[in-house]
Amino acid sequence: MIKHPFLSVIIPVYNEERALGNIPKVVRFLKRLPYATELLVVNDGSSDTTGLMLQLYQKRQFCRVFSYARHKGKGCAVRLGMLAARGEVRIMTDIDFSVPLSFIQPCVVLSRTNDVVIASRRHAQSRVLVHQPFLREYAGILYHKLSCMLLNLPYKDQTCGFKLFTKRAAASIFPKLRTDGWVFDTEALILAQREGLNIREMPVVWRNYPDTKVRFLTDMLRSIYDLLAIRLRLCRMEY
Repeated sequence: MIKHPFLSVIIPVYNEERALGNIPKVVRFLKRLPYATELLVVNDGSSDTTGLMLQLYQKRQFCRVFSYARHKGKGCAVRLGMLAARGEVRIMTDIDFSVPLSFIQPCVVLSRTNDVVIASRRHAQSRVLVHQPFLREYAGILYHKLSCMLLNLPYKDQTCGFKLFTKRAAASIFPKLRTDGWVFDTEALILAQREGLNIREMPVVWRNYPDTKVRFLTDMLRSIYDLLAIRLRLCRMEY
């Protein structure tokens, strides 16, 4: 096990037994990079065979695995992974690789002059090969408008699941993160902004995969609640 990796890749998973075959692909990709890497997979209280499969991968030293029994949300999983990581730069990505792994290298290059790099599907140079279903895409637009209105964030895409944080940025942001659900991305950017960190949006190629864990109505209502909670914490100067 590498004690001092340069790059940490964090993958949060929840009931992803059908997608875990991608883990060896990540391992092979990371071995080709010109610097030391580590792979962390955080099991967010899965109820299928995800946990058992990850134990086998860990025994084969493919990855470091962190698990907890109760499903808490993607924000909780990413927070745990970012704080457990040892890399100088730390990338979170989804197991379906909607943003291809090939974007790791250009993302790392941008980290030389930026503390946070976020993949943006709405960047002028990005290409969306497969769009989300209409309702989900429309809900994303509404979420973006609402978060901009409440929190005055200038970024075009807050919720894409591919982001880089330097070690310094992760140490500044994630101990303060209080959102366990999908809105954690927005809270992380708010905290980065308040810390005066350099944030860069990066164009990517993106492809929607249909096997999603998003529960449309429930998660949309929870997201609105979490945005309001962040706004309240800002008004109370709790950050």
